Amino acid sequence: MSSVDLAALREIRSQVGDLLEKGIIPFWDERATDQSEGGYLTDFGADGRCQNTAHDKYLVTQARMVWAFSMFAEHVGSGSLGDRLRDAARQGVGFLRENFWDPVHGGWRWSTRRDGSPLDSAKIMYGQTFAIYGLSAFSGVTGDEQALAWAEETFDLFQVAASDLVHGGYVENFTEDWRPEGTVKTLDTHLHLMEAYTALANVSGSHIHRRRLQEVVTLICTHLVDPVSGAGRNQTAADFTPQPPVPVARTWNVERADGQVAATDTTSYGHNLELIWLLGKAGEVLGSPIAPELRAKLGDHALRYGVDWQYGGVFREGPHSGTATDQDKEWWEQAEALVGLLDLYELTGNREALSAFVSVWNFCLQYLIDRDTGEWRTRVNRTGMPLDSTLGSVWKGPYHSGRSALETLARLDRIIETWESTSSTGES
Repeated sequence: MSSVDLAALREIRSQVGDLLEKGIIPFWDERATDQSEGGYLTDFGADGRCQNTAHDKYLVTQARMVWAFSMFAEHVGSGSLGDRLRDAARQGVGFLRENFWDPVHGGWRWSTRRDGSPLDSAKIMYGQTFAIYGLSAFSGVTGDEQALAWAEETFDLFQVAASDLVHGGYVENFTEDWRPEGTVKTLDTHLHLMEAYTALANVSGSHIHRRRLQEVVTLICTHLVDPVSGAGRNQTAADFTPQPPVPVARTWNVERADGQVAATDTTSYGHNLELIWLLGKAGEVLGSPIAPELRAKLGDHALRYGVDWQYGGVFREGPHSGTATDQDKEWWEQAEALVGLLDLYELTGNREALSAFVSVWNFCLQYLIDRDTGEWRTRVNRTGMPLDSTLGSVWKGPYHSGRSALETLARLDRIIETWESTSSTGES
């Protein structure tokens, strides 16, 4: 494990900035807006070309695209590119409201055909959360009050239709008319509820939004992280009793290429590292640090079991204690790991987290990030051999790759500034 110096961090900062501004933003700016039907195209092959003219549209990815174009516009600022990115976000908001919103039962459909006609009208909380997230981001960047009102309307609906008044948290899967389907609760969905409520509370400043955010934070820390191992619980029963995983429809785990659900209870290293920084973000909005010991414990577990110290990168998943059982490396775990590891360093001062960050970044740069376009491939094996080289899909847009770059830049800037102010060599 090599030490990390100031020069290395400056170099990575430059690489990440170039990746965002010369790769990820142009890739989606040039390809994503569906000029004929509205909304966004997302299915792009290894060569960057559209590979599906039918192009069904998923709520989760369409809403994430609204978020991404909004935040890219904020990053770019004024000028023709910023205006174009804001326009791309704005038309995405219009497509969502016109085609995904259910005017009869309320809530957002899971998927539509390319032209916006309904395809799957189930109400899936995982997707619903990203409607709040995308609309809140767009309102925050543009000041659009209607988008904020729609985000608040969705939040209000959650409290009536999806709250579990017996056990706490939220029921996750519903039919079109909000009848529950299944009792499984997941860290994945509640983590993104927290993320959505953080964004909404930050824009609205509403007491009730902050209150519900605090409730979800407490629930996650109490029920969805194992206190012994410090690892997240992928699935639980309705009362948050840990249970063996079961396949759940309309999830990435089920729909991904060669998708398999582990037969025994596992933890996701990507979610655990993502949770570190999302809890930090929630704390910023709530005005006080959240569970620093728990966040450090999540990081310690990832450093011990999730980081591949031999080849670089982060494994997909494994048991709460012991060697990773799925050692493939997908784009999203790596993207979230970069941010989580930097947050872990800022939280604890543990230089091992910085070494892991550099190791993950170098692996991504060599094997996952497509040199020609700047967007990330979907999945490689442990040593970097491509398993799925598509650059976009109904599940994959610029949400993880673009957000990782934005958040990584912010953290590297803080760390570099601190190191520069204390030592020219970067030694604390």
